[in-house]
Amino acid sequence: MSFQPWRSTRLSRTTSIRSGRDFAEVAAPDGDFPVFGSGGVFAHASDYLYDGDGVIFGRKGTIDRPIPVSGKFWVTDTAYFVEPKSEILDARFLAYWSLRFPFEFYSTDTALPSITRTDIGSEQIQIPPLSTQRVIADYLDHETAEIDALIGDFTALHTTLEERWRSQRDNLLWNRPDGSGQKLAPLKHFFTIALGKMLDESKHKLDGEYFPYVRAGNITDGGIDFTNIKQMPFTPVERTRYSLLEGDILVVEGGSIGTNVVLTEHIPDTYFQKTILRLRQTSNIIPRVYGEALNSLRDNGALTLETGRSTIAHLPAEKLAELRVPHLPYAEQKEIGRRLKESRAQTEALQADLNRTITLAKERRAALITAAVTGQIDVTAKHRPAAEQLEDDIKELT
Repeated sequence: MSFQPWRSTRLSRTTSIRSGRDFAEVAAPDGDFPVFGSGGVFAHASDYLYDGDGVIFGRKGTIDRPIPVSGKFWVTDTAYFVEPKSEILDARFLAYWSLRFPFEFYSTDTALPSITRTDIGSEQIQIPPLSTQRVIADYLDHETAEIDALIGDFTALHTTLEERWRSQRDNLLWNRPDGSGQKLAPLKHFFTIALGKMLDESKHKLDGEYFPYVRAGNITDGGIDFTNIKQMPFTPVERTRYSLLEGDILVVEGGSIGTNVVLTEHIPDTYFQKTILRLRQTSNIIPRVYGEALNSLRDNGALTLETGRSTIAHLPAEKLAELRVPHLPYAEQKEIGRRLKESRAQTEALQADLNRTITLAKERRAALITAAVTGQIDVTAKHRPAAEQLEDDIKELT
């Protein structure tokens, strides 16, 4: 860059790395001071621990999301406050530089990732004169704001597409072509409902052969997540009772209630646990239509009303059985199912394009920051705005 020289030093020589403290004695829901943990603000306090500009680094847990801070605040013992020495390092420059910190290099390979003060302090940082740091920070403030605005627009469009799909789905399911409502019947009219096997080693005999089982955590709107499947024993009788056949609907009973998956094929030698309710059809129906009816009830809050107010929401089998859903002739179900499938596929294709666009924008944002804070580009030179270049690249992508 034209405004050299830059010099390389350790972060510990340009900052003070301060530890956090437990905030129990100053905890106050209506307090004036935010309390930062490794993941951001999660509480408020009646007093503050630090007053200044800098960056919060996670000590354990969420360690790869540095957070710029300013003013008076509290930091818990799960995080550090990295405060720049103002005569050497600009706080905004530090905030941008911290986004490229190699957290994965220092992170402990444990269930709860952690990083030490020494790790943070030992990282090399290249710093130009203070005046140059401020020019770089000003440049990045402007350029990243433009990119962030694009990301915000794409994210809003993604949300709009999802809302439009839900509106189309609800109209197909609950309204007749003439605008009148569909005839309804309780879910038990179409399905038998079974709760999965209880997992309690102190209460059931550990007999039977071990097999994989599906639990609530495996059920997503996109299907069954088989990356973390556990096992428990099932007797021959239980293997019949808790089988998973084509056309079954698996519904989350506790937690993300109502989230469901319609099985498009038999899943052999895999069963289900008590956090799931299995719906098995007793009449000639299109299961996808009823899976979407459950999604509609969930998305519109009907299932929350059914569960009441408990710490963890549950949807008992008897309440699920009484939920009223469209009672449609088979031919209408088939047509609605076809239109739902087609509409969902179109929506997901558009959302996939948006996801690729958002990913590209975030990658370009990160690359721009790295280039600026490491001196790879001269931010005082005339450049085409990063957002404009990004828009051209997006057009080529789509």
